[in-house]
Amino acid sequence: MPDHCTDPGTEVLVNIPGYTDPAAWKEAETAVTGLRARELARTPIIGDFDLPPLQAI
Repeated sequence: MPDHCTDPGTEVLVNIPGYTDPAAWKEAETAVTGLRARELARTPIIGDFDLPPLQAI
């Protein structure tokens, strides 16, 4: 049974930008994750960490 979560022929998860090359996807994922981490450090999300704050992250 085919895995609908990965791009056929690669181990790259299906993603909105459409990356299929594992190295390119890893580079983009690392960059975006770093940006979000810095954004959260500058402007933390305040709350009890129930569903709404977790969705905001």
